[in-house]
Amino acid sequence: MDWPETLISIKSGGQSKYFSSYLQQHPEELPELIKTISHSEPKIAWRAAWVVDNLARNKRHLVEPYLSQLTNIVLKTSHHGVHRHITNILRMIDPADIDNGHLVDTCFHWMTNSNTPVALQANAMEIIANLCTIYPELANELVSIIDAGYEMGSPGYRSRATKILKKLRK
Repeated sequence: MDWPETLISIKSGGQSKYFSSYLQQHPEELPELIKTISHSEPKIAWRAAWVVDNLARNKRHLVEPYLSQLTNIVLKTSHHGVHRHITNILRMIDPADIDNGHLVDTCFHWMTNSNTPVALQANAMEIIANLCTIYPELANELVSIIDAGYEMGSPGYRSRATKILKKLRK
């Protein structure tokens, strides 16, 4: 399939889910779609990440072999839509499968940057919280950053923060 040409025509979540279903039947196409997430056209890159995100929600095991590649993409791109979808995938996986310390630094940066979209901040927050099960020393810094942003945070930020703080304080 010519993924860039196909992705440019996606106009709805239903179409994204359709291509996710297609990938379930044709997983051999997944490597090419993942490469497309690095496309120079932001709209194509974002839509490729959207389809992979939808696939991961239903068939995470198909995406797991590409976690390192997805992590590298999220660290190199400046596109917030791509960030949002890839971090959504990364927050759902076993934290032991995250093997890149730069991702933790980047997640902390997103959480403290007021220009970062709320959905990306929330995903970053959850990725770090999940990693606290392996690296408990991250918890104090995470709690401090969440507390610092809580009062001025959006309802979405506060909702995710409340859930994560509850989980961390158990």
